[in-house]
Amino acid sequence: MINNNCPLCNSDQQTRIEILKTSDIIRLYKKTLGEDFSYLFNEKIVEYCECQNCRLLHFSPVVTGDEKMYKRLQQYDWYYSDAKEEYQIAKEFLSDFTQAKISVLEVGSGKGVFKSYLKESDSYVGLEFSPEAIQLAKENNVVLYPEMIEQYSVKHPDSYDVVCSFQVLEHVAGTRSFIESCITVLKPGGILIIAVPSEDDLMKVAVNNLFNMPPHHVTRYSDKTLENIAKLFDLKLLAIKHDSIAPEQLYGNAYNEFQHKFLKPRILDLSLKRTLVRVFSKIICKTFRIRHKKITKGSTVVAFYQKKQS
Repeated sequence: MINNNCPLCNSDQQTRIEILKTSDIIRLYKKTLGEDFSYLFNEKIVEYCECQNCRLLHFSPVVTGDEKMYKRLQQYDWYYSDAKEEYQIAKEFLSDFTQAKISVLEVGSGKGVFKSYLKESDSYVGLEFSPEAIQLAKENNVVLYPEMIEQYSVKHPDSYDVVCSFQVLEHVAGTRSFIESCITVLKPGGILIIAVPSEDDLMKVAVNNLFNMPPHHVTRYSDKTLENIAKLFDLKLLAIKHDSIAPEQLYGNAYNEFQHKFLKPRILDLSLKRTLVRVFSKIICKTFRIRHKKITKGSTVVAFYQKKQS
């Protein structure tokens, strides 16, 4: 195994689920995005593992994307959408939890859209490196700083009522230091909000989903892992909420599950057999309007934690 330690809890008790060839990952990205990201990889394989201690699913070695890759992903309108259900979930939770004026720090804020979901009396600061996002935020009088949370936390301990990150944690290499730093900047009794793609959604078995593998995603989270985060960092788990299920999600889950009647579930499989089975599965599901009816959880999960009083 390339790296025996979990990036979340540092346990060396890891189970290898699958070995991915980096040449296949590179090929898939080039086919989908039209770009060669081979320069991001230093190893010939990437291992997909599950931690037996905290149940984090992760890839080893850690290979993260760069500015070039994320700019390429912006060709998809939905990638930096202003209307994300997790924003509304967070807004409703905070409204129920406190009616007082709050100070909010968003880590990996994009252009700071979440500020529009807060009360006018609430204060908001975002951390973001994208020059385009910082400029757009500035035009809307949103304050962003191009700084890592690890560095920011040293200067601002116990400073915010709420720290949040939406669809960020699954991208970062230093999982543990990221969470520790978010907790550091929280006031005692403050709320930590983490939104990530859900591993309890059946789309987790989607084959060749480049958006859920390196260098885009480097970790994956089930509800159980999110529960374990509270134990690992001495937080109080307040709630775990999932977004709603979209109609296309029911179809996608159906044909993903259907193909696994013929082939073993895999994260990455560019074989001709897999391609033929996937096409056949899609045709059958569309023709007979097959939808997955058992799924009860959406594709995004939002966890709410409270920093304990000292």
